[in-house]
Formats: sequence, structure tokens, C-alpha cells
Amino acid sequence: MVTPTLTSTLISPAVYDGYNLIGNPYPSSTDWSSAGWVRTNVDPVKYSFNINQYQTYNAVTGESTNGGDKYVRPEQGFFVHVTDNTPGTVSVDNSARVHTTGAYNKNASSISDQLVLTATANGIDDEAHVVFSNDATLNFDPELDAYKMTGSTQTPNLFSMLPAGITAAVNWLPRTGTGQVVPLGFSCGLSGIYIITAGNLGSFNAGTQIFLEDIRENNIQNLMTNPVYHFSYTAGEAAGRFLLHFSTTMIGTEDISTDRMQVYSWEDIVYVKHLNEGNVSGTVVIYDLTGKTVFSGKLENQPLNKFRPMVPDGLYMVKLQTARTFHTTKVFISHN
Repeated sequence: MVTPTLTSTLISPAVYDGYNLIGNPYPSSTDWSSAGWVRTNVDPVKYSFNINQYQTYNAVTGESTNGGDKYVRPEQGFFVHVTDNTPGTVSVDNSARVHTTGAYNKNASSISDQLVLTATANGIDDEAHVVFSNDATLNFDPELDAYKMTGSTQTPNLFSMLPAGITAAVNWLPRTGTGQVVPLGFSCGLSGIYIITAGNLGSFNAGTQIFLEDIRENNIQNLMTNPVYHFSYTAGEAAGRFLLHFSTTMIGTEDISTDRMQVYSWEDIVYVKHLNEGNVSGTVVIYDLTGKTVFSGKLENQPLNKFRPMVPDGLYMVKLQTARTFHTTKVFISHN
């Protein structure tokens, strides 16, 4: 048995804290998901570099990105991450040894509610996963999530942006209700035209809507009907460019002749989503808790409207009026 001791070395930038380079000590491959690999205070994700970018594989969920798989080739080195800045150990014995000569295979996971996004440019693909599960939290979950490790200069980097400045290649989240928003970041060392493609859309229940919002270009695209998004990128621009919007039309038992609307907020923006197919028009009015009107606007004939009322942080009432329905809800607006 081989048991290296791993540390969490505090270095700058702090995003690299806790990473350790280890390797397969055997002349044969080993199975990272085997009981022969024993991890103590170490995340179950291995990070392997393939010339341009990092491939991940999670021994607990079986989820992988960028073609990673469960096998560690003979004498191959890879990174692991110590959990919560504590000392850790990884041990491996003969029971983990397997015979395989195959190349890395892309994840064939059957995980439900799993969005696979692929950024493409310069002949390189880079994946980011967003998965919904009752076992997840909004913060980084060491047993489920995978950190984002950026690749070479020409590699596109796509990732979720979590609290505390954490970036994740794999982001497991709980369902928090209608109109859930997930911040998405992108970076690359080269300027150019890039593509984001949404995959694994069939893993979501019928009626799920997923929109990609490009904050810089003020574009919103329905990924369920048009899963390929093209955009221009300038090297060095702010990473936090995109928002993912998730919702489902399967709410309540309203008559389909009535406009069904969802209202929610993200930071200082109020979103209004039309859940029915067909035309919609109307008005939106926002009141403070004293009943004073602080904003009014027009609903455009599109699935997702956005409004920035330019008001202080706090709770507000949003009232919608269309030709077929009247809707009131409360939102919290924050500039943080």
C-alpha cells in the first residue's frame, strides 16, 4: 500500500490552495472509483491535464468533464484537492489495479437534471456541468462539485461562479424554486468568436425552460429551442458574463387560456417569464412596501423580460397586468 500525506499549502492566489500532485505508483492502470483508493479529507475528484485543459472525474457520482474517466494510467500524475484546508491522505493498494488500454471516454452518465455546456474555439472543447439535486447546497460541495482549473492560453474556460469567489467545472445545486439563476463565467487567453452548446437537455422534465443571458450583449436565448449560442469575446474582459435561468412550466393547474407568469429577481434586476406559448403584452409596476410606485414598464412579446428599477436594496411588490391575467408577487432587490 502506498499512502502519501497531503497538505493544504496557502499560496497566492488562494484559488490554488489545497491542490496536491500525486500519481499511480503501479505499472498498470488503477480504478479511481475502486475501494482500493482510500481518501481521507480529500475530495473524490481527480484532475488530469491533457495538454490543453483539465479533465475531471468524480469517484462518488461518476460524473466527468472534458473526457475524463475513472482510470489512472500507469505512472500517470494527477491533482487532488484537500477538503476544507485540512491535512489529508490518499492510499492505494493492489485491489485498485485494472487492465485497460482504452483512451479517455466522455461521460456517459445518466444523471437527471444535468445540463452539460460546451464552449468551443481554437479546436478545443471545454465543459461545464450544472446539476440539480436535493443532496446539494448553494455552496461548494466537496463530494459532488469539481473546481475549475484553467487550461492553456488558447483553451476556452467555461465555469459556474459560486459564493466566496469559487469557480466550478461541475456545480451541483438544490432546487430553490421558480426562476432559479446560476452565474456562469467564461475566459480565454485569445480574442475571437466562441460557441456555447447546451447538451443533455433530455435529462430535464418536460416543461423545463433554460435560458442563457449574455449580460454584455444584453441577449437572452432559449437553450431548449436553440441550444447553440455564438458570441464575440475579447481577451481580458470580465469573466462573469452569463446567467443561466432555470424554471418549469409545470406549476399549479391554471387554465392554459390564462397567461401564466413567473416573477423573480437576481441582484438588482427583476425578471418576468411568460410560461405559455403565444403572444403576450401588458404592464409591470413595482411598488415599495408603503405602496409607492417606484417603477413601471411594458411587457414585451418575448418569453423573458428583464427590468432594472434602480431602487435601494429591499423588498418590493411586483404587479403584472395582461389582457388575460393579473399577477402579484414579492421580490428582494439587492445590488451586491
